[in-house]
Amino acid sequence: MRTTKVIMSAIFGIFIIGAISLAWAETRTKLVKYRVIDSHKYQSFVKNWDSKKHQVLYALISSPDEWNAVFHPAPIMGVNRPFCPDKKLYDKEQILVVSRVVNPS
Repeated sequence: MRTTKVIMSAIFGIFIIGAISLAWAETRTKLVKYRVIDSHKYQSFVKNWDSKKHQVLYALISSPDEWNAVFHPAPIMGVNRPFCPDKKLYDKEQILVVSRVVNPS
């Protein structure tokens, strides 16, 4: 059972991405394993949302379309990283996103 967790931070926000194994739904009494992905793995950032209405954004992503609904590509000159995970990831995993707005320090 594999899962993925990504922690990314930016001046105006922090978000956590975690892929939860689809097997979790079958057995809720077992611990879910995860692995951490480098925060610079994908060139994307969380799209804006109404942070006054929802201080924390929670999203469970199980398809490329759902990724695109939450994230926006952030191309950087001279960098050749993907904007999103390969669609094969969703065959066995889901991504959990938790994001909140923080004040720059």
